[in-house]
Amino acid sequence: MRRLVPYGWLLFIGISWGATQPLAKIAVSSGYQPLGLIFWQMSISAVVLGLVNMIRRRPLPINRRVVPFYLAIALIGTIIPNAASYKAYTVLPAGIMALLLSLIPMIAFPIALMFGLDRFSFKRMAGLSLGLFAVLLIIGVPEALPDAAMLAFIPLGLLPSLMYAFEGNFVARFGTGGAGPLQLLLGASIIGTAVSGPLAYS
Repeated sequence: MRRLVPYGWLLFIGISWGATQPLAKIAVSSGYQPLGLIFWQMSISAVVLGLVNMIRRRPLPINRRVVPFYLAIALIGTIIPNAASYKAYTVLPAGIMALLLSLIPMIAFPIALMFGLDRFSFKRMAGLSLGLFAVLLIIGVPEALPDAAMLAFIPLGLLPSLMYAFEGNFVARFGTGGAGPLQLLLGASIIGTAVSGPLAYS
């Protein structure tokens, strides 16, 4: 039974991630603004992660080395991609946004090659290229979009995938500045709340 627990968590995480697309569409369709949603997302994350960090009794590192990493993860991991995706959700269907997010591994591989984190593999590149081509075919079908004018928002919908792909490679290449994974997210959430709060208020 214990062997099934990791698979249960994996299933739960997958369902939760998949649910973000329709939930985000509902949120923006209800009139909520992107920066306001980002502020509450970051502030709630800061509170929850802060409590977990307190229970674990691990102090949050704050120094000149790690703070830039908090800022970088806040920007490329949440503020920029979420601002773009929430704006794109106001126009694009949730299904199209889900397809665009599926491009993350296809974008991550070339970035990993540029960072020297991976070796070129023809089979891998061919597989990722076929996946990319399949997604582009679906998006390019006129019937896939209710309105042909929505095509202009596809690049905006692609920006989150680019940011997420870059974020993973950024951490793999430069590390976390000495912070643990939870501490990194906590620091990024705190800084993200401080950055998005004034922007949302204005």
